[in-house]
Amino acid sequence: MRVGLDGKHQPGMPTLEYVRQRGYDGASFRSPENFTASLDEGVLRAARAFADANGLYFELGVGRVNPYAFDKNPELVTWGDGDYRTGFERCVRACLAAGCRELWCVTGTFVDRFTGKAPWPEQLRATEAFLGDLAPFLRDVGARLNMETHEEVTIPELLRLVEGIGPDVLGLCMDTANIFARAADPAVAGKRIAPYVHMMQAKDAIVSFVPQGLQRQVRPCGDGAVDWPALLPTLGEFCPDLNLSLEDHKGLMPIPIYDPEWQAGHPDLTVAEVAQVVRLAYRFQQRVAAGETLDAAAYEAIPFREQREARETASIAYLRRVVAAAGLA
Repeated sequence: MRVGLDGKHQPGMPTLEYVRQRGYDGASFRSPENFTASLDEGVLRAARAFADANGLYFELGVGRVNPYAFDKNPELVTWGDGDYRTGFERCVRACLAAGCRELWCVTGTFVDRFTGKAPWPEQLRATEAFLGDLAPFLRDVGARLNMETHEEVTIPELLRLVEGIGPDVLGLCMDTANIFARAADPAVAGKRIAPYVHMMQAKDAIVSFVPQGLQRQVRPCGDGAVDWPALLPTLGEFCPDLNLSLEDHKGLMPIPIYDPEWQAGHPDLTVAEVAQVVRLAYRFQQRVAAGETLDAAAYEAIPFREQREARETASIAYLRRVVAAAGLA
């Protein structure tokens, strides 16, 4: 396993140069658009050549696979001369030209589950239909889409898609902290999804109590509730060369487990799963009471720009220690 950065918040080549200078192992980007607005395969090959010459891993993504969220990827419509599906396929081919076969994708955004353009079950059906139509193309070109465990979609929903479409063309990109948003423990979920995880956005978070139930707050890796020493060996059994791309930001996200509407919208969620996340919130409460860490409000009040570099350095170092200790380096 190698440890690098998610290139979401910076343009392409500066991130690759940055990770080279910092001694990180590589970077993962959500779209070729990070490098080229015109989908220039020559530019992407040059980025790959730079990564290879400097011993860096290099990953790319495509976009959204939920038809009700296609408007959030206008570049794919442009690349497809007005047709999203055509643009999506052209983007996949460009990624393959840059030597990237495992490709990131995502269903939508947090709001889509609750206030989207259609009820969430209908969005899932449309997503399955789109992916099913893409499957023959993906098999033909030798690419696999890896859906992110994003804030709006549950692990059982993702597993049904992967196993229904076929794990040869559909896998998972595990965003560890996002799994908390659907009231599940990443280390527990990791045991269920490990055979299908081919990419990772490494992110830690704490879970704390609020009047509506729980909330998630992103923290540096090793300072949150993700059990990395348990999770990484589990994933490593199936994908020992998994790249851990650090994604970091601040922000509080509600997990309103007391809300009957929220409960009804999670028919797959078990009492045991919720209880485990509640236990993690209690452990965080104990840490705060012992003076080991700041509570969520006090921590959130510190501007991210004042913490960003220290968070990044601490997270990378921590992940590397866990990888080494597990014999996965």
